[in-house]
Amino acid sequence: MTKIWNCYFQRSQVSGSIDSLANLPTLSILYVHYTFCTGSINSFANKTNLLLGVVVAIAALVAIFTLFAPGFGSVDDYGSTRGNGFEILFGVESRSYNAVPLLIVAFVLVCVAVLTALVSAFMPGKLAMITFAITGVLLAAAGIMFIFAPALFKSANPNISESAEAVKLGAGFITSMIFAFIGALLSLYGAYETKKA
Repeated sequence: MTKIWNCYFQRSQVSGSIDSLANLPTLSILYVHYTFCTGSINSFANKTNLLLGVVVAIAALVAIFTLFAPGFGSVDDYGSTRGNGFEILFGVESRSYNAVPLLIVAFVLVCVAVLTALVSAFMPGKLAMITFAITGVLLAAAGIMFIFAPALFKSANPNISESAEAVKLGAGFITSMIFAFIGALLSLYGAYETKKA
């Protein structure tokens, strides 16, 4: 905060000194200080974008890899027999499981969010706000779809005899949902901070 105030003060001095060419040496010194200070603020903003972008990308990657855990659990603990999240997403022919289109869409959204988060980490200025916002929307949409995984699974597999109430979210989808929402919140925070800068 002190650095930002000093920059503002020095900028005011530079603006005031432009009217007087007699203070040319002073003007040069103030301009150098102002340029250095502005560069420091931009460097700080870039480091914040880099940190947030990398953390969001890691959260999205965790959301992907936790799909290797059992996708569903239930009162009868059938989760392990149904398979992990990827088997539920893409279907298992030997178990007569059909692929679940909307869950595949959610998976693709998280994969795209990894890329947009990494792009956000290296984007300069206001462009980072756009990419952070896109990343936040992608991860939030994926998280919402993961919440409804049991209902989506049942609608894609009407041949499964169990009732929808017996199919509960398991560790895979719960963890993926949590990390998707964490990434979404961090992305929206990144968009907000970039807009303020």
